[in-house]
Amino acid sequence: MRARSPERQLGETAGNDLPGGGDPRAFQDLLAKLGVAPALFLPPEISQWEGSRLRLNRHAKPPSEISGVRLYAADPKQPGSTRERDVQTDAADLVQGISKLRQTPGWESVVLSNESFRGRQLGHDGMRVRFGLARDEEGEKDDKLAARRCHRRIERAFSRAGFRILHPERFDSGTGMKGLESWAASVRLAPKWRPGPLLWLLLLPLLLLIPWRCSSPPPFGVPIRTDFILIVDHSGSMDAFLENVRTEARRLIAEKGRWDKADLIFFAGTARPVFGELRPLNQQNSLELNRELSLIKSEDSTNLTFAMELAAAEIVKHGRPTTLLLLTDGVAKGLDEMAANPDELRRKFGGVPVVIHAIAPRFLSSKKAEPAIAQGSAEEALATLCKAFGGKFGPAPAAKPAL
Repeated sequence: MRARSPERQLGETAGNDLPGGGDPRAFQDLLAKLGVAPALFLPPEISQWEGSRLRLNRHAKPPSEISGVRLYAADPKQPGSTRERDVQTDAADLVQGISKLRQTPGWESVVLSNESFRGRQLGHDGMRVRFGLARDEEGEKDDKLAARRCHRRIERAFSRAGFRILHPERFDSGTGMKGLESWAASVRLAPKWRPGPLLWLLLLPLLLLIPWRCSSPPPFGVPIRTDFILIVDHSGSMDAFLENVRTEARRLIAEKGRWDKADLIFFAGTARPVFGELRPLNQQNSLELNRELSLIKSEDSTNLTFAMELAAAEIVKHGRPTTLLLLTDGVAKGLDEMAANPDELRRKFGGVPVVIHAIAPRFLSSKKAEPAIAQGSAEEALATLCKAFGGKFGPAPAAKPAL
């Protein structure tokens, strides 16, 4: 998993801490006052300030034609052509615009963001691109750091538009925003290499010779896209399945990134968490979870209520969307009440979005097709609980063929 950007995450800063309260009209007025072309940044009709970032509104209909920074490939036969100068002028104006914003009270931390919007120029072979903005990045007021980030994001936006930077080959961030302005005023572009249709036709016979393989399903057959808590039943009825549970749990821990946060809760007659909170899956914490998995043994009695109360306390403290993955055969005290009254359980999560998945261990050990739910069993209550929280109950899906 990729490391999180140092930008503040969406929603962590209210838009009204911006001068003008994040109002698009106030921002446009500010640009006009500074003499900065609004066309350099995301179009106001399809963008909005969200937290500390100017972002695209994904639900808005994009315009068929946009203005913005002009991008053309340099003509090696005509150095200094009109098109080449257009690119340099617009790129330099973009950097100057950022510098002017950074000199305005309340905007000293603004830089270009990773978000951009591009479109083709009608009647030309060039592109146009407009940029998003971000405030309050780590070290954002440092001129050299701001220059490095802006350069990287200009380069990335040009690449997404189909161009690579031909000249200058490097940018020295030690020169700061003034140096970046000079770099932009001399930039020359070349088209990125892309395979043509003829090459694909030549490669097609080779692609057909590649053997097919089966892609592995995710651990426990459940795709987990948030931080998570693994709740493991180790009562006596689970004894025959604990080794399979250990294997899948270790695979899940290994496959998640070190920026993901997780905890393990074991329950039988009582319940016990490993950490008592969701912690990053770095090497030390992953080793601790795997060590605890090795030590679990079956015990008498099963009380799911205790485990869910511990999980709810961790989720409220964490305050971010969380997935609960419940491993049990369903013979657990408190399950029927939770399935019959999911709203009561939801209230314990304190308004934090929670998804609950459950899997019976019989699916982990059986090599033959198993019924999705054993009729008349406690699994019916498990399936009901999962459905109420947007999750699923059932076996791992079959592996799908992939190249």
